[in-house]
Amino acid sequence: MTTIALILLALLAAAGIGATIIAIVRDGYRRVPYARPLREYERDDHYRA
Repeated sequence: MTTIALILLALLAAAGIGATIIAIVRDGYRRVPYARPLREYERDDHYRA
């Protein structure tokens, strides 16, 4: 009984850690400025310094 409970707990912990890592990685990619398409005013040459 306890073995099954420990295995389930370990799986739950592994899933939580994996989801956290995926969330951090995706958040990191989102902060890269070239990840998203340029907005209309950012394409404008006069807007850029």
